[in-house]
Amino acid sequence: MYQECPQKYKLKYVDGLPEKPKSFFSFGRSVHTALEHFYSVAKPPAPGLAQVMAYYRAHWVKEGYKDAAEEAKYLKEGERILGEFHAIHAPGFKPALFAEYRFNIKVDGIPVTGFVDRIDRLAGDRIAITDYKTGKAFGEDRVKTDAQLTMYQM
Repeated sequence: MYQECPQKYKLKYVDGLPEKPKSFFSFGRSVHTALEHFYSVAKPPAPGLAQVMAYYRAHWVKEGYKDAAEEAKYLKEGERILGEFHAIHAPGFKPALFAEYRFNIKVDGIPVTGFVDRIDRLAGDRIAITDYKTGKAFGEDRVKTDAQLTMYQM
């Protein structure tokens, strides 16, 4: 945001001026919350699909949709995403090392705070960092230029 418009960044992050809710943020937060719930258990088995869906609906963020039809469309899309995610990840479920991990680092002396959606322990001393995306897919070239992904690596 700072690169796009420093004044916009200042108004939001320095002055704390609230923004009008946007559907894609509400949708993303709703799905992320359900996925965080999925990984909240300390040991297998994974929460059942019905439990994940109930949690998703109970924590649905209603703000930002232009009308009830748009909200219903997003709600259904989230159910589809969560259903596919559950089908893939529930059978071999392993608890996450961290879900919604907050980090604070300094980059060239400037404090940077953020969140990583999920961190999983792999074999040996390796980890996998997962950043959920509920929006449109992006090309692999973005991985090489995205500041957010660079921060995760740091």
